[in-house]
Amino acid sequence: VGDTTWIDADRNGIQDAGEPPLANVELTLVGPDGGSVTDVNGVVVAPQRSDSNGRYLFGDLPTLPSGSYTVKVTQVPAGYFLTPIAEAGSDRAIDSSTAEASSWLPLTQNGSEDLTLDFGFVTYEPSIEIVKQDADGNDANTADTAVDLTGKNGGTSLEFIVTNTGDEPLVDIEVTDASTGSGTVEALSCTFPDGSTGVAWAGPFMPEEQFSCTATLSGVTADTAHRDEATVTAAGEFTGEPVSSDDPYHAKVVKAPDLAVTGGNPAVGAMLGTAGGSLLLLGAVLFVSRSRRRAMNEDAL
Repeated sequence: VGDTTWIDADRNGIQDAGEPPLANVELTLVGPDGGSVTDVNGVVVAPQRSDSNGRYLFGDLPTLPSGSYTVKVTQVPAGYFLTPIAEAGSDRAIDSSTAEASSWLPLTQNGSEDLTLDFGFVTYEPSIEIVKQDADGNDANTADTAVDLTGKNGGTSLEFIVTNTGDEPLVDIEVTDASTGSGTVEALSCTFPDGSTGVAWAGPFMPEEQFSCTATLSGVTADTAHRDEATVTAAGEFTGEPVSSDDPYHAKVVKAPDLAVTGGNPAVGAMLGTAGGSLLLLGAVLFVSRSRRRAMNEDAL
């Protein structure tokens, strides 16, 4: 009973040409009753490890008038996991089993064999990404690109897109948004792939899947610029490896210029005041001079 452990590079559950073997996988044999097996020599059958070609074999087994032997995967080299697709296709000689596989060919006579119990393995690189923009499509990742919300009363709506950018399903997904400076982000809510809503989801979040979130920013003032950072966290379903991503957003409100009650520039006002006073004085002098000249003319007559 036996056969092959291999790396299922394309994750299709089939031993395709060119896919390499995986050595050093530990496999354990149990009998029809689920217990250990004693071979024809009276020796308890010990676990086997696949060789450099991915091959393993349990030999010298007693024939089985009924029932089947079962091979279980009991230890795997670090970083490898069973392929997510089992028993694909119609050819059991090249498909992958789950964490265990039972013989299905007759083992009723000496020399009988079942060399179709194969196991495919994969590696995973989990990752996730969050991208946030406002309703006008502004990314505003830096203070230099802060969005001017002066004409919007210091507020706007925010939109998030979260993507599983890795090759492993993710679980325990959570989205948060924290603010500093003026303004607050409220009413954060996501619509997850299964149709549920909120800010946390058990998953699984499959590779290349996306979901969206919305929130509202309000209360940005001219006193202090606004910065908020959206964060998504999750973990690989199989690896348990934590992953996260964040995306900031910056906004500001421009302070209105001060308006003087009169005059504008104090220096200009002072100059105008002085000029005005001088004109009034000149007018008075001219008036007195003309009055005296008129009186002198009348005396001459």
